[in-house]
This record gives sequence, C-alpha cells and structure tokens, in this order.
Amino acid sequence: MATLKITAAMLNVDTNELIGAFGRSFTVINPNEEIQALQITTTERNIVWTTDVSLPGSLYLENQDATNFIQVGFATTVYPIKLEPGDIAMVPLDVLTLGMFCKADTANCRLLYHVTSR
Repeated sequence: MATLKITAAMLNVDTNELIGAFGRSFTVINPNEEIQALQITTTERNIVWTTDVSLPGSLYLENQDATNFIQVGFATTVYPIKLEPGDIAMVPLDVLTLGMFCKADTANCRLLYHVTSR
C-alpha cells in the first residue's frame, strides 16, 4: 500500500495572487505504475496499459512538444482532452479503463504519461 498526494495551485504571475489551490491524498492498494515517453504521430495510436496496472487509478499526461498539440481520448476518434504545447493534465480513471487513444496535431509530438493503479 502507498499513499499518494496530488497538489495543484493557480497563480497570477502578474500580480503574484494565488487564485486557488487544492490537494488530495489517496491510498493505493496495489501501487503499480507505468511511465513512458512516446512519439505520437498524426495517425491515431492506441496505448494499452501493461498488465501491472490492472486497476487504473490516475493518469498524468504531459505534452513535451514546443509547437503542436496532442489529442487524447478513451475511445477511437473521440478526443475530449487537448494538450497544447507544454500542457499537463491529471485525469482520474475508471478501473475499467484499459488504455487511451492519442493523435498529434500536424507533426510528431513527444507525450509523457504516468498511469498508477488503485
């Protein structure tokens, strides 16, 4: 078992005003994880978690490209997540989520993802 904590804050850098912050801790019963950095092309790519991540819990995504965006979804051709260049996202997952579908905008992009089990 492991306890993980996610924290986030939004800061107006012009005024140095903290707009909001939150944190959440959760216990992971089976602390397996998968971390990969992949080249995503303009053709849809189906990424399936390894068997180590049998009960997915949360997904961290990072677009490491400086120019192009990446579309991410959990069904073929349906991309509700758009990662602009440099964007990050944390997505809570249903335990039945077996993987994701990704597609780059106009050129290959590097996507870092980290999925943890519950």
